[in-house]
Amino acid sequence: MAKDRERVCRWYKNENNCSKGHAGTFNKACQKCKDYEPKKGAMPRRKDLRKIKNIKWMNNFKNFE
Repeated sequence: MAKDRERVCRWYKNENNCSKGHAGTFNKACQKCKDYEPKKGAMPRRKDLRKIKNIKWMNNFKNFE
């Protein structure tokens, strides 16, 4: 499973509007764009719950050793 680009691109203005002249649909075109650069200070669209769960599990596992 590929990792999606969770942050808004620097060139993305709004839906169907991109500074680079691309389609500008965040869920489709921005995922494949070669000019993708994450916007500074932009927050991810959602938390990576798998990563958080793994960190909690590893911390709990270390306590039992």
